Amino acid sequence: MRRGKTRTLAVMNAPRVLGRESRFLWFLAYLLAFIGATGVLMIANTTVFGLGDSKFGAAGWMIYWPAWGIVFLPPIFVASLLAEVWWRSTLQRLLRFFGVTLGAYLAAMEISFIVDIQWPALVGELVVLCGVTVLFARKWFAK
Repeated sequence: MRRGKTRTLAVMNAPRVLGRESRFLWFLAYLLAFIGATGVLMIANTTVFGLGDSKFGAAGWMIYWPAWGIVFLPPIFVASLLAEVWWRSTLQRLLRFFGVTLGAYLAAMEISFIVDIQWPALVGELVVLCGVTVLFARKWFAK
């Protein structure tokens, strides 16, 4: 067997990091990006901008990061589930979908944190975010 053929076979049998076979890795990366971005937002809110409850001070990010991260997990899971079910196009479209939804969720989280939203309104916001995500994903992945 010639050298070129074995090389082609080896490349064909290698797991494709950028393909549909490894989309779990992309979903995991999406979740990790959300966790990291939530941490950066909460650290900036408490230490740089001095937002949050004054009794926690600058160390409040240690409470706000997991709290706000857990509260905003439902839209992240909805987006991941819809991407798993409806994604039939290119990887670039999936990454753009994740980028748009992550940006929207982080913006909603930041606005909710700044205005100190109360629980009933926050639950309503999460329901609306999940519903808008369904509509957006349906349009986004239908193309």
